[in-house]
Amino acid sequence: ERLAEAYIDQGQDGKAKALLEKHLASESLNANGYLLLAAFASAEGDFHAAESRCHEAQTRGFNTPEVRQMRGQLQLVRNQLDHAKATLQSLASDTEKVALGREARVYLAYLAFRESDRKTLRSLEAAAKENQSVDGQWGETHFHRALLASLDEKPAEVFDYLRAARKDLPENAAVRVLLASQHRQRGDHREALETFDSVTGLMRHWAPCLLGRAVALHALGESGQAVQLVSQMHERGIYTKESLQLFRDTAYASNHANEGEVAQTLLEEQFPGQADVRLFRATQAMREGAWLQAQEVFANLARQFPED
Repeated sequence: ERLAEAYIDQGQDGKAKALLEKHLASESLNANGYLLLAAFASAEGDFHAAESRCHEAQTRGFNTPEVRQMRGQLQLVRNQLDHAKATLQSLASDTEKVALGREARVYLAYLAFRESDRKTLRSLEAAAKENQSVDGQWGETHFHRALLASLDEKPAEVFDYLRAARKDLPENAAVRVLLASQHRQRGDHREALETFDSVTGLMRHWAPCLLGRAVALHALGESGQAVQLVSQMHERGIYTKESLQLFRDTAYASNHANEGEVAQTLLEEQFPGQADVRLFRATQAMREGAWLQAQEVFANLARQFPED
C-alpha cells in the first residue's frame, strides 16, 4: 500500500488503483488498502462499491475504527440510516480513537434530532460530558444543546450554540449543515450556501447537504444548479418532500410540465396524508384554467381534512 500511496502523491491514481486491485485479487490488502479502494469508488460516485470495500475489509478481519468510520459515512450518504446508526454506535464508545467516537456521536445526535428523539439526545449529551473531562472539548456538548434548543423552538440559542460548536468541530458536516440551515431560516441564503459549500469530501454527497445547497441556490435564482443537485439525490433513490417540491416547482416554472407531474405524483404517493401536497394540484389546475378540476380537488380536500 505504500507504493500505491506514493503513486497517489505523484498524481498517478490509475497506477495506484491497479496496484491495489492486484493486491485485492491476491487477498493481500491491509485495512488502509481497502480504505484507498473505497475512496477511489467514492470519488467516482459509486458509493455502493465503496461500502462494499469497507464490508470486505471487515470480513477479512480489518474491523478498525477507520474502516467503521468510512462505512458509517457511506451509509449516511446512501441514506441507509438504520445501518448507519448501528455502525456509528459501534464507534461512539471508542476510548482509543476519541475523535472518531466524538464524530460518531455527533452524527447520531443529528439523526436523533431529525426524529425528535429527545431521549437519545439526552443520552448522547451525557456521554459528551463524560468525554469533556478527557480532552476538554466542549463542541459536542454545544451541538447537543443546539439540537435540544431547536426542538424547543429557541432559534437564538440554536445559532449561538452552533457557532460555539463549530469552533471545536470545524470539519464536522453535521455541524456545518445545521448552521447553514439556521442561516437559511434567517433569510441569509448567500451565507447558507457558503456554509453548505464548506462541507468537503464524502459528506458533500450527504442528502441534507445536497438539499441544503439546492434550496439556497434556488432562493438565489440559480434554479438550474438546484435541480442538478436534487437530481443527484433522486438518481440514488433518495427522495424528501422538500427535494420533490423543489424539482416540481422548477419543472413547471420552466415549462417542463411532464416532469413536474411526475414529481407531484411521487409527492402524493409518498406523503398521502399531507394537505399541502394535494393542495398544489388544485392551485396548478387553477393556473391552467381547469376550474372544475380545481373545485373537485378542493372538495376532496375538505372531506379528507375537515379541520384544515
